Amino acid sequence: MESMGLQTVLALVVGSLGGGFVSWWLESRSEHRRWVRDEKLRATSEFRNSMYSLSTLVIKLKPGEQQPPELLDQVKNSEQSRISLVAPQPVMEASPRVTRSVADWSTVRAAGSEDGMLTSFAAFCDRISSFTVAVRSDLGTGRKDNPKPTRRPARRIGQ
Repeated sequence: MESMGLQTVLALVVGSLGGGFVSWWLESRSEHRRWVRDEKLRATSEFRNSMYSLSTLVIKLKPGEQQPPELLDQVKNSEQSRISLVAPQPVMEASPRVTRSVADWSTVRAAGSEDGMLTSFAAFCDRISSFTVAVRSDLGTGRKDNPKPTRRPARRIGQ
């Protein structure tokens, strides 16, 4: 009879310790997933913001004016190294394409080619959009398609 009571107490102690451990383990996994998602979001947001900042500098360049090459290298190296630590393969593959498109756009802008500028700007927009789709797909947020921008109707004179 006494051994029955001891077995019950022992079972309760082992069960509660086991349950506490399982609860702790599940919570730590969930917390780790949140941390990884936040790091991915932070790294990709900083990369995207730096590419937009760089594109703003390209827009401000006068035709024939060169952009400092060290600026592009600095942005590319710092932001892509963070992305490579946390992002999955599709995002890692998309980020150098964005950087390369900004570099191409800057080169064309420096050359002063108007046709090339439109083409390289369109390539930048397409690559940043593809990058955003890859990030959204990885994070499970927003649209996962790559919608084409709709053309605004031309405004008629006198309206």
